[in-house]
Amino acid sequence: MTGAVRTLPPRPRGLRDWRLARDRLRTLWRRSLRFRTILITVTLTAVTILATCLAMALVIQNELFSARKDQVLLEAQRATAAAQATLDAAVDSTDPAAAQTLMNGIATRLSQQSSSDLIALYRIGPPSPLAPQPFISPAFESNLVTDALRTQVQSSPDLQWWQSVALPSDGGREVPGILVGHQLRFPASDGVDSYELYMGYDLVSASQTLSFVQVLLWVVGLVLVVLIGAIAWFVLRSVTTPIADAAETSAKLAAGDLGVRLPVRGEDELATLNRSFNAMADSIESQIKELADLSLVQQRFVSDVSHELRTPLTTIKLAADMINDQREEFDPATGRAAELLHAQVQRFEVLLTDLLEISRYDAGSVQLELEPTSLAHLAEDVILSMEQLAEGHGSDVRLV
Repeated sequence: MTGAVRTLPPRPRGLRDWRLARDRLRTLWRRSLRFRTILITVTLTAVTILATCLAMALVIQNELFSARKDQVLLEAQRATAAAQATLDAAVDSTDPAAAQTLMNGIATRLSQQSSSDLIALYRIGPPSPLAPQPFISPAFESNLVTDALRTQVQSSPDLQWWQSVALPSDGGREVPGILVGHQLRFPASDGVDSYELYMGYDLVSASQTLSFVQVLLWVVGLVLVVLIGAIAWFVLRSVTTPIADAAETSAKLAAGDLGVRLPVRGEDELATLNRSFNAMADSIESQIKELADLSLVQQRFVSDVSHELRTPLTTIKLAADMINDQREEFDPATGRAAELLHAQVQRFEVLLTDLLEISRYDAGSVQLELEPTSLAHLAEDVILSMEQLAEGHGSDVRLV
């Protein structure tokens, strides 16, 4: 029975690069205090500047619109008042041609008195052959006037009304604008004819000013973010570099290099920290030297004692060997004591030899070599050495 081996397709390179970059950022976030602090500072600064720029842009936009609106309304009010004064000074005439000429003159005067080239005059009421025909400038579109605005203008002859509209511009584009509505009263043979007057003003200049201010705000905000990030990096570098030096020096001190110290500059908190660290290192070094000197004294003492014990031990060993050789001439209890004495003297000699070896190991003159040892044999030796004492107390010691 055979089986097919399926090979998985390789992962896309972009996905691998993205995951690798993500892992690196996570590692940098966990291990770098400087990176983490700078990232948090820049992020919070960017959010704050973004909110501030948006608020300032909205405030400037409202202020520009309000200023332009007040200017437009005042200009329209003056133009309407001048046109109405001209109409009030006109002589009533039943000639339609003269009335139409008056209408055209009023339209021309409105254009001269205001900066608007979008002017429309509509007669209120049914059409009349004697009344002037409505005037509509070529660029004015009738659909700019909403029914709500016409109703307000028709119902309030002495008030000024306005609304925000999208005005046509060159190239088929639309620009924001304001449409202002009034009433004008034309003299007529049978009284007064009322006309709706509409003038459109574009807000292109205000829009351009707003665009310039917004671009300036974003550029300034971006520069502030970069500057604050650079300042944060510089400040953090001046703080974290001594901390990194202290961590590196601590690692060297822990590794056994007792001579390392931190440089002390100035009298600030970091200088105080470095002084405290150096004082701690001096104390540790002195204590370690004291312990090393004490260890040398102990090694010398053990070596001297071991050497001094060899002379009496040799004499005791000779006497124990002589007694052990004659143990058969003694009674059983004394013979057993002679055997134990000989065994303990040999053990003491072994212990003394081990003590000398240990002192050499501490001095570093020999290397430790391990060898297997039977714990059962060691236990048997201990039981044999304690057998006579156990019998004297009526105890039975056995090895299981």
